[in-house]
Amino acid sequence: MDASVMLIFDTTMKVITHGWPFAQLVGVNHHSKHCIFGCALCFDWTTEAVEWLFKVFTVAMNRKHPKVVLADADNAIAAEVFLVWLEEYH
Repeated sequence: MDASVMLIFDTTMKVITHGWPFAQLVGVNHHSKHCIFGCALCFDWTTEAVEWLFKVFTVAMNRKHPKVVLADADNAIAAEVFLVWLEEYH
């Protein structure tokens, strides 16, 4: 898969029992089709956790970065988008 067009990073859903963030990595591929690129159930939502998730996602996508990243207003996410994908637009 190629997430080179657009990635939507959504963490608004939480697992009800424990309140853990459920991160969804969905987007549009180079064929303009919606895709689920990945998801993660995180124990906590720290800057380190977001950094780890983006780095693992980058490896899974053959080191290809999305051209556009849409994320919620979480400051940890915004900081990690800029650190992990410096050459991308946000």
